[in-house]
Amino acid sequence: MIYKFVSFALGLLISFQVDSTTVFGQQNHSSENLNTSWNLPQPDSSKMMSSIFIINEQPKILSVFKPSINSDLMLPAIAFSNFKKGKIILFGSSEYFKKPMLGRPEVIKTFLNLLPLNKSNSKKNSLVAIYGSNEDLKQFLESKTNFYALEKSPIRKNTAMIFVTQDVIDSRELNKIEKYIKSGGTLVFGSPYGEIERYSKGNVEVFNNLSINSLFLKAGFFNAPNRLFNGRETAKTLSMEIPNYLYPDSLLKLLSTDFPDKVDYYFRPFFIDPAIRLIFENNEINSKILTKVRRDFRYADSVLLPSRQHPLIINTNELRWGYTFNRLLAKKRYLNNPLAVAQNYKNFPGAASINNPTNKTEDVMIHVQVGSQGLSEPQEPYFRLHSTGLYIPAGKKVTINLDTLYLKQKLKAQIGVHSDDLTHLDSVSRDGFDLTENFELERMSTKIYSPYGGLLLIRIPDTSTLDTVKISVNGALRAPFFELNRTTREQWRKISKYPSPWAELKTDNIVLTIPSTKIRMLEDPEELLKFWDKVMDADAELAAISKHRTHPERIIVDSDVAFGYMFTTRDKIVVPDDESCQLMLNKDSLAKNGSWGHFHEIGHRHQFKDLDFSGLTEVSVNLFTLYTYNQVLGRGVLENEKFPSREALHKRIDEYFKNSPSFINWQRDPFVALSMYVQIIDKFGWEPIKEVYKQYRTLSKESYPKSNDDKRDLWFTSISKATKSDLTEFFEVWQIPISSSAKKEVKGLDTWIPDYMSKYKR
Repeated sequence: MIYKFVSFALGLLISFQVDSTTVFGQQNHSSENLNTSWNLPQPDSSKMMSSIFIINEQPKILSVFKPSINSDLMLPAIAFSNFKKGKIILFGSSEYFKKPMLGRPEVIKTFLNLLPLNKSNSKKNSLVAIYGSNEDLKQFLESKTNFYALEKSPIRKNTAMIFVTQDVIDSRELNKIEKYIKSGGTLVFGSPYGEIERYSKGNVEVFNNLSINSLFLKAGFFNAPNRLFNGRETAKTLSMEIPNYLYPDSLLKLLSTDFPDKVDYYFRPFFIDPAIRLIFENNEINSKILTKVRRDFRYADSVLLPSRQHPLIINTNELRWGYTFNRLLAKKRYLNNPLAVAQNYKNFPGAASINNPTNKTEDVMIHVQVGSQGLSEPQEPYFRLHSTGLYIPAGKKVTINLDTLYLKQKLKAQIGVHSDDLTHLDSVSRDGFDLTENFELERMSTKIYSPYGGLLLIRIPDTSTLDTVKISVNGALRAPFFELNRTTREQWRKISKYPSPWAELKTDNIVLTIPSTKIRMLEDPEELLKFWDKVMDADAELAAISKHRTHPERIIVDSDVAFGYMFTTRDKIVVPDDESCQLMLNKDSLAKNGSWGHFHEIGHRHQFKDLDFSGLTEVSVNLFTLYTYNQVLGRGVLENEKFPSREALHKRIDEYFKNSPSFINWQRDPFVALSMYVQIIDKFGWEPIKEVYKQYRTLSKESYPKSNDDKRDLWFTSISKATKSDLTEFFEVWQIPISSSAKKEVKGLDTWIPDYMSKYKR
């Protein structure tokens, strides 16, 4: 699942027989007759609201809130739904059920209008039940109606309403409440996410999903485990300004227009994506809402087989969303047919070269490589990929067997490596979705399957203390897999012919994931991988980290690249399946000419992004590119494809200064900005850069400068001291803003500016 808060099991409630003498209080089920105002004060800015998602045509939104003062997005704060003969009213925060909110006049009035009082105001004929230890709510109800604690007891006769302000984890209790609502009762729920203990994944706080959501989904809505603060002390929920897009039917209409492109940054991640996935995961294919999707969106209900020969055009919102819906509908069909094969799998990731894989069992010993090495890493806890040398064919059910000693290690299995969503592109030449499947390895034997197939990888948490992991896999194919210092050239001659469509070449520093067709004729992976180890060592040296890495970096070849020509994230580098892939495997050509693109992307994994000031992302990365050319190919800073000579450097500088030079324009042209660094290296060599980066590496994250001004000052003072030169004039000519205090810090050092730049002094 992309959105972890939508992963839960439905329909697993244990049967519980409600007391047969119970007679439920019957209610009017129309939301219009709830007879109250839903314009309520929001909990103060230190308290959270959680959002509610509507997944079909059944519920009604009673009130909305604005989750951020920086966004125009509105989310449901209070919602209502009929469920069989009863109804559910869902509040996005349990703060309404306790002081001080429960003392606010608007909240008191709302609750008094909800309470079951008959015309004579007698409080004896109707009962209210409370599930959860909420003393403020009990005190509020004490003088207004008869109430009792519901937990672990039957629902009493004449119970007209149940208040719930905590999760209902016990399936028997939940089943009891569900039967009560179905028979005509009313549930009023206050979301307890603000009370639930949170745990941290890196810098992100995470909530476990509420068990009671399995009930809410049957009524057509879902309480999301997000933590949203409005930030305003006087904010109110609004009942008269409910946007149409919060309802599935209206949202679908808007997605086929340019509407989503006009809404702010928060709209898609906080609303559209989770809403769409909830709608598709919790409605049947023939439901009213999904029938509408299949009817109204082009591509949604079609057979789509994009390929290089016939790419699929998805250059409008209507086509992109139709294509996305096609994938979501296909996933529902795969769930109903556990051995289904994706229609386009032969195009990508490809079919194995044998049709009937054997049921042979393969034993695999994995050498564990986990832990941070000082670079920018994925958010914790992170499960790092480990190669197995095996391939899972599309539609083939495969069994992984583990020893009991691994059962508590939180290991996972992953099929495939191509996880990028490509639906933002204008066209795709393969199925443009996450093609991977993941499985928890919590039992001694686990069956895994993928409609697309893919390389088998084992994901091991970065906190693991294991040295090795041994698994047995039944039903997989062997894949071409060469591991430096563990596989011999003689073994490779046989291994390279294995039938998998994907192969991997691995060292302790880097893994290359590539189509098998590209390596069938590769005679000597050993020398190739030794070259790539030299590249990784050069980057480690400049980045001031150990050359003995805790884990390898991973380069993945893809037929469609999600961002630009190549791109880098915290856990992978993705490159195209074109001539650059051939170059990546050609040791002689690499050793002679290098590969700016690959060296550049590896540099992104090593640059000091948190210490670079704005505009340096595509500049400082190329210090690592240039250093690789220097250390691995033996080329000087003015002997490469971007700076082939001093004359070429001067020509670039002259062109820049002829056309409105300024700091803004300097930031806009990465190679103009890099020219300034090249001048420093040309004069002083690499040692000053290395010295600065060693200093950077010793800084704690708490001591990092926060502003761009301070980051520029840090670079200026650090490189000036490392070169033993006052670089004030040099920075002034290039128009890089530096504070007077930073300039004073290096005053007294010998002034340096390249002779060539003197003509540009102002």
